[in-house]
Amino acid sequence: GYITASVTDLYVESVPVTVTALNHGVSQVINQSFALNTGVGTVVASNITGGICNSLWDINGSPYHVTTNIQVTSGCRLQVDPYVVVKFNPGTQLWVRNGGILDVYGASTAPAVFTSIKDDTAGGDSNGDGAATTPAPGDWQFVYYDSTSSGMIQNAEIRYGGSNASWGQLYTASSISIDGLKSLNSKTYGISIDGSAAPTIINSLFDASLKEAIHLSSTGNAINIDASNTASNASAAYLIAQAMPSTVNVTMGAGLADPYSVHLGGLYYEANGILTPDPLA
Repeated sequence: GYITASVTDLYVESVPVTVTALNHGVSQVINQSFALNTGVGTVVASNITGGICNSLWDINGSPYHVTTNIQVTSGCRLQVDPYVVVKFNPGTQLWVRNGGILDVYGASTAPAVFTSIKDDTAGGDSNGDGAATTPAPGDWQFVYYDSTSSGMIQNAEIRYGGSNASWGQLYTASSISIDGLKSLNSKTYGISIDGSAAPTIINSLFDASLKEAIHLSSTGNAINIDASNTASNASAAYLIAQAMPSTVNVTMGAGLADPYSVHLGGLYYEANGILTPDPLA
């Protein structure tokens, strides 16, 4: 005989999908693309503070649609789980400040994604316009940790930010821990590290930014960027900056295509296409 099943509110990002009728011991593979996926998710339009001081963004509410500048502040904490997609309206940002905490716990096979509202490849067609718009560098601002904040980023992707001309799409003045980050398609830098921040960055990729992949704004950064990382994208023809601090380890992975991928800030200059002195020597 036939088994009739109804499937509603199904969100998928890859096929095939297997649907199993448990009580009948049969299953059906559906090799079909599910278009649009509109109208599903959570609108975020208020700060993480006060009555919503500790918040969890998990797959059940994903994608999260940030419609205005959002702050995690006053000692409050936001946790972002695996599979979660966070989408930003033009010009918006996520700012962790005044003792706020942002912990991003993606998984290697299920990263948390921070991207443009126009990015249909993550979380579906959240603005409901089909193929009328596509994402581009600078669609939104950044995720920003100020000097009083804390947290960690584990297995996450950040895409299509960097609309603020001075800072990268990930901007930290705090010594956060970063493991397994992919920072892609920023209009400015893949990451900006400010003040005396000394983050640890491992197993990460900085690629396809329109400026240098890594931007250090201070000579006091005791940052460790070890050889498990890859920076491969710099489009800047040259860079002019201030002396690199001796505490900076800029040994990068094999994907480092050229020294311009690291913006060190200092007395370096470009001569015949070669950065002098070589900051990676």
